[in-house]
Amino acid sequence: QNWTIQKLLNWTNEHFTKKGIDSPRLAAELLLSHVVGLKRLELYTQFDKPVTKEQLDRLHDLVKRASQNEPIAHIVGKTEFYSLELDTTPDCLIPRPETELLVERAIEFLRTRPGKQFICDLCTGSGCIAVAIAKNFSNADIIATDICEAALGVAAKNIEKHGLKQRIKLLCGDLFDPIMPQLDIGKFDLIVCNPPYVSAPEFEKLDKNVKDYEPKSALLAGADGLDIYRVCC
Repeated sequence: QNWTIQKLLNWTNEHFTKKGIDSPRLAAELLLSHVVGLKRLELYTQFDKPVTKEQLDRLHDLVKRASQNEPIAHIVGKTEFYSLELDTTPDCLIPRPETELLVERAIEFLRTRPGKQFICDLCTGSGCIAVAIAKNFSNADIIATDICEAALGVAAKNIEKHGLKQRIKLLCGDLFDPIMPQLDIGKFDLIVCNPPYVSAPEFEKLDKNVKDYEPKSALLAGADGLDIYRVCC
């Protein structure tokens, strides 16, 4: 049969629904838009556009990966966070919508303060928190740390993508360790952190698309999930 964007979108949505994939329509939109090179909204304005065999074959491969619980963000290599497109890889935790609340509260706090604000972002991972704050509050400079060099590589790409290289500095090390030799942490106006917080028993109960595909080091925090909090607080 001749496949169009509409037919493929409907088929993929139905397939994901049967497989029990979370938000099946959204997952279908993200994969199809990635394959055909259109934005999600543009899919709906080009319903009758035919899809090439190469695109069909590629979509089939991606749908198969998603059906095996691989996160959509890893498959397409990007995700949306606080209305910003960010690169993501298996080296860092996928930015969660829940973390947007932390960004929102940080920005609300910063807007109550005069002058330049100096911020520390611990466990930065993909850099999502630092990038979102810097994009929405222009009077801030940020130091962001992470113990994982590969994760910092992802953060560096996101910082460059959004033109923030002059305002966000990345340091590799555990929490405050790379900062302490250079700076008194009391100099920061705000410290933000979304650390690992999953306990060992909780980790075993996580969904497969989290437990099998996201970095264990970004999730686990000791027997009770509070190891990082004890250091930070």
